[in-house]
Amino acid sequence: MSTTSRKYATFVSEPMLNKSVRAVPGVGDVLGRRLETRQHSQATNLLGVYLQTGRNQNKFCHWMNENCGANRQQASRSFKAMSEWSDQNL
Repeated sequence: MSTTSRKYATFVSEPMLNKSVRAVPGVGDVLGRRLETRQHSQATNLLGVYLQTGRNQNKFCHWMNENCGANRQQASRSFKAMSEWSDQNL
């Protein structure tokens, strides 16, 4: 049985505008701080990365690992959230 965290459910069900990158599932305080130092402080910045990588999970996860040190599980959570949010809103 699959469970969804409250953070995930909230993220995919609300507009992304003005949300911190730390609101993205898979991104906590440590990864959020790392992304912020690289000028990716908003969730919309990660949406841009998701779209620029062609909605490709391997490319997105590789970018997350290279740019903030996300492990595979963290990056996959972020990818899944971006994918579901995009399916519902784009």
